[in-house]
Amino acid sequence: MLLGYSLAPVPEWIGPARWGGVLLVSGWVALANGAWAMGRAAGLAFGLVALVSLRASAPGAFVPSGEPSLQVRIVHTGHPTPRRPASDATANVIGRLAELSQGADVDLIVWPENAVPAVMPANIARIRALRNEVAGDAAVLFGATHIPAGQRPRLFTSAVLLPSEGEPRMYDKRIRIPFFEYAPWPLPSRERGSGISVGSSPRILTVGGIRLAPLICYEALFSEHARHGALDGADLLVHLSNEAWFGATRGADQLLAAAVFRAVETGRPILRSTNAGVSGLVHPDGRIARRREGAAGSFDVELRAVAGTPLALRIGNGWWWLAALAAILGFVAERRRPT
Repeated sequence: MLLGYSLAPVPEWIGPARWGGVLLVSGWVALANGAWAMGRAAGLAFGLVALVSLRASAPGAFVPSGEPSLQVRIVHTGHPTPRRPASDATANVIGRLAELSQGADVDLIVWPENAVPAVMPANIARIRALRNEVAGDAAVLFGATHIPAGQRPRLFTSAVLLPSEGEPRMYDKRIRIPFFEYAPWPLPSRERGSGISVGSSPRILTVGGIRLAPLICYEALFSEHARHGALDGADLLVHLSNEAWFGATRGADQLLAAAVFRAVETGRPILRSTNAGVSGLVHPDGRIARRREGAAGSFDVELRAVAGTPLALRIGNGWWWLAALAAILGFVAERRRPT
């Protein structure tokens, strides 16, 4: 994890992420601490200026642009183990989700990654029937493994959107976890993980006029991935995550920190639904407006489209490569200077 993520719990200090993302904040933290460690007057002054500039660049208050709006229920399942539910337990799993989703007068209900067993052609009708009992007229977005129909079956980790009417729509995960969902080169093909395929489906799902870009678990760590979702027209990012794998470690906190930075970098709110860790709503200014962790539960939020495009969304990480090139050229020039 980069240094900048350590400041995620204090959104007043991560304003520069709007300009250059978490890389810029990390570089600023490194420069400030390095200058402070020099101990000289110039170094101390530079470190102080760096820290003050970080604080002074705090984003302003989050202001939605107006219509349209979306009423959303976020479900936190509080699963104690990371296991995917067995296919023969579909009814029990959906029944538990139904308890957490009942009474929701909303447009969308969000369940976490691996919320239900695999969505195959054989059981999609069963899941849809159970979903109709749970959600009424609301659409439901949830994470599941997905095996599409075809002559050559392939396995995807997907965000599945079940509207009140019409066919399900899916976003298939594009960034897989090494050594778990695939085995990187040079490992032989027979060792290549569980055979999760790389998705190529459209990034955007639409509910009630609001365009959503799902991020599935590990994908929240990649600023460019979230950026492309926003550039494709997303009004909102939705992070579905299975975080029970982390146990008592700080892994869930690190994914939450990543989500905070993705919100600031893209200028888009992020909804998080997890089975452990923290479920909640992160505003584009980095504030966690609503959160739930620990025991299972749910809460409702209202969302509206957001106006404005941060510099980090427009230029991405391109500036970082220019900065690295400038540093290399400066080093070469210094080495060639006559002594």
